Amino acid sequence: MNFTTTHILKALKINRNTFQDWLDRGLVEPSIQKSGKQGEPNLFSDDDFYGIAAFQNMVSQLSYNRKKAASLVFKLRENVGGIRKFSPSIKGMADISFAVFRIWTSESGVFIRVATTVNRDIDDLTGPGATFLRNIIRPSSNNIAPVKNRPPDEVIILNMAKIVDEATAQMKMVVADY
Repeated sequence: MNFTTTHILKALKINRNTFQDWLDRGLVEPSIQKSGKQGEPNLFSDDDFYGIAAFQNMVSQLSYNRKKAASLVFKLRENVGGIRKFSPSIKGMADISFAVFRIWTSESGVFIRVATTVNRDIDDLTGPGATFLRNIIRPSSNNIAPVKNRPPDEVIILNMAKIVDEATAQMKMVVADY
């Protein structure tokens, strides 16, 4: 489904000027259609909507600065896009339960890796034999020299299932057939 700016503002209770600032700064973007002139609306996809909900959560609930939140959402969307190629059952952001961001900082810059799970049962993620959460603090296995064999400097676990469920409930009050 496609959403207009008005749908997003009403569902997520975002001030129009704040949202316009986010758009102008490139912190959030529509993937369906970007308004090019008066009367031509921005059109957002489901993934755009859930990404904006995650961005809003990081900025307002977790007090992250907007640039960091936008970078994390961009990496999450990139990760979900990659998953889709190999797992057709994953339709998009709505299918993600937890997103784990591993962040390394070095003189060369900031490096972010994202791991996601579709499993909503926390016991399956943390119980005996579970490797998902144990693996997130291990040193980087990527070949980026500044962070190779180093544990991450920061780990963020985002409960996407909660964000998606809350955003979906809010959108259902705005769009009758959602």
